[in-house]
Amino acid sequence: MIEILPILNGIGSGVMIGLTGWFKSGEEFDWIKILTTISVGATCGLVFSLSGTNIEMTMQLMTSAGIIVIVENLFKAIKKKYFSPKK
Repeated sequence: MIEILPILNGIGSGVMIGLTGWFKSGEEFDWIKILTTISVGATCGLVFSLSGTNIEMTMQLMTSAGIIVIVENLFKAIKKKYFSPKK
């Protein structure tokens, strides 16, 4: 049976990773990039769901990986905004 929670977690992670990546980049907002990131997150959730992996383990792995990327993106955005030399 397909569990929906890992897929929703993947979508949520994709949204947060996509938005923090955009914030970090300073580029103009690009719907294609954000939708691609969300699709990757949903696909990862679907793969975990179909693999039959324990739901608690799946959620822990996906959440931990997502948090690492989000924090890294935020650190890079702050560094770029406040600590990079002005051109």
